[in-house]
Amino acid sequence: MTKTVMRLALVSVLALAGCDDAGDDHRPPPGREGAGDATASPVPQSPDDPAPVPTVPPLHPSVDDYPEALVTLADRVTIPVKVADDVERREHGLMEVEDLPPGTGMLFVFDGERTGGFWMKNTLVPLDIAYADADGEIVSILAMEPCVADPCEVYDPGAAYQRALEVPQGWFAEVGVEVGDLLEWEPLERDG
Repeated sequence: MTKTVMRLALVSVLALAGCDDAGDDHRPPPGREGAGDATASPVPQSPDDPAPVPTVPPLHPSVDDYPEALVTLADRVTIPVKVADDVERREHGLMEVEDLPPGTGMLFVFDGERTGGFWMKNTLVPLDIAYADADGEIVSILAMEPCVADPCEVYDPGAAYQRALEVPQGWFAEVGVEVGDLLEWEPLERDG
């Protein structure tokens, strides 16, 4: 594991530690979506004592086996995500997931730049989506609402993109991520 991944992991762990002030129910009250202190600074540590690598908690059996990655936004906010990196995973996305904890999300990865948008068919939680181009620059952030019956709205960024990151609605604003910020990601290796 590289030193960069260890540092990113520590920042994520510290950020997520501030999220659990509501007991086992990670859903914040209406109008208070967020991730606690998602910009926490790393605590110095010994190289022999690496921080645990954050992971996404179980969301739903249909997505729990997706690969995971660490996404860094604006060079200061890091979150663990599930990765939708093939056609089947991208088509399914966060469908059926009833709760997406703040400070987690799903990263959609495409082989090349594309246009067009996402929809929320059979997605049960309100989300924000950040579209990023081939250089990782966020070109659009949109709020999306659940949709269980056709017709479902398509959320088009109006620009080409190669990655899309979905998080709980309101989270980007709370941590100060904006259009023009950089989205970088690094796959996480699983033990076993």
